[in-house]
Amino acid sequence: MTDDALDKVIHGIYEAALMPSLWTSVLIEARRLFSAQLVTIVPTTRPAELMATPGFEEVQRSYGDYWWQHDRLTLSASRGETTGKIIRDWEVLSADALRRDPYYQDFRRPHGLGHLFGYVFEPSIGELFGLGVQLPVDDARVPGETADRRLTTIARHIERVTAMSVRLSLDCAVNDLGTALSALPNSVALLDRQGGVMFANAAFADFAASGLRIERRLLRTPRLADQPKLDAMIRNALSPGMKGPDVAAVSQRGGRHPLLIRVIPLPATERVAALDPFRPRAGAMVLVVDPRVEREGNVDLALRSLGLTPAEARVAACIGTGRNGPETAELLGTSHHTIRSQIKASMLKLGVVGQGELVAMVARLSALLAKKEEGP
Repeated sequence: MTDDALDKVIHGIYEAALMPSLWTSVLIEARRLFSAQLVTIVPTTRPAELMATPGFEEVQRSYGDYWWQHDRLTLSASRGETTGKIIRDWEVLSADALRRDPYYQDFRRPHGLGHLFGYVFEPSIGELFGLGVQLPVDDARVPGETADRRLTTIARHIERVTAMSVRLSLDCAVNDLGTALSALPNSVALLDRQGGVMFANAAFADFAASGLRIERRLLRTPRLADQPKLDAMIRNALSPGMKGPDVAAVSQRGGRHPLLIRVIPLPATERVAALDPFRPRAGAMVLVVDPRVEREGNVDLALRSLGLTPAEARVAACIGTGRNGPETAELLGTSHHTIRSQIKASMLKLGVVGQGELVAMVARLSALLAKKEEGP
């Protein structure tokens, strides 16, 4: 078969990047190119979600339900041992091992699947995929350099369009959520599929003084001892099927009361999934709560509606509870000088003279809000 057939597969890959329903056609053409029984694309960390040539739905179901656990090549690929390489089962397993392996004898052979060769690629950090060509059972062919070159070429083009899809889908996620999150009083950050920070709202930046920070697009805790807890929550949120706590207490700088951090998976929206059919998640959302400050949350929102910035509203709400400047500075983890400046700015915007009037105004707001919550 000439490389016109290879060009047809490559052309189909780029069409499928724009119209995911066409991936089926890509796999069909690849099957013809290699005279194979079956062609698959397997996310090595989520093997149950493999894509396969049409007509092998039972293979997909059985593999996803059980047999992937016995697929030595995919398990090896998931550990990054074969990334960027051609893998051949007859080179990894001896003929005697293949005859005794239940995965080959009880699963592959009954479905007409013989030897496998494939290529493992990594379109983005931590995302490994295997492009596998499954030969017919008892097929004595040993694919040579031409087959290896074609497989590598196809895999690299899939890797390229998948990487492009990642970037487009992340842009969609940020565009869909960023505007709404910017206005939230809650401290929120959005993470991509590798745990990198794509977006953090203004309220999140307020916690910089506590020691919770962003370094090289990664979230860092104030105390090094708390970092593994945060990293584990992020991994759990980004990895389908992984279980673990999604809330943890993280100490602030200076030994003050802890912050509460929650990491929530973000499932891909229909628009994101259309751009990137290989991944079910767009990333994760990180919520940060200061339990002591959240008590003044309703007053905080009311003050923002009167024109104060998030930082000014938080300071005014604290002052309104009877705290003085130094106490507010300690609670919010910022300098006394900054607190004084924010108090002055708040008084100017609210049209009050003196800190006493500010306290009285916040107290009135608190009373009104409490009465509203109680109802008639």
